[in-house]
Amino acid sequence: MSCIILPATLRYTKPQTAAAQEIILDIFNSVLGFQETEAADAMLRFVQLLGMPSRLSEVNVTSDEQLHKIADMTLTDVLAEKGNLPDRAGVLQILELAR
Repeated sequence: MSCIILPATLRYTKPQTAAAQEIILDIFNSVLGFQETEAADAMLRFVQLLGMPSRLSEVNVTSDEQLHKIADMTLTDVLAEKGNLPDRAGVLQILELAR
């Protein structure tokens, strides 16, 4: 699932992580010869290059009900206790970006 969610998460968090994303972008562009302008696009291209799924629809997640269930499960995951996750609306925005 991370291969699907990471590009969307990069898009969602860009305002807070722009400097770090520039480093990620520079690495992808210099090491892999990409010419992307956004870290999220470089990550998406890398995932596709590996032949991994890059959209939720590719793993048969297509309905709003499924997105809401994933959001609820995300917020009750043990890692959510670290406090690094957005609220439910934010999680749903990320999932929409990955749809």
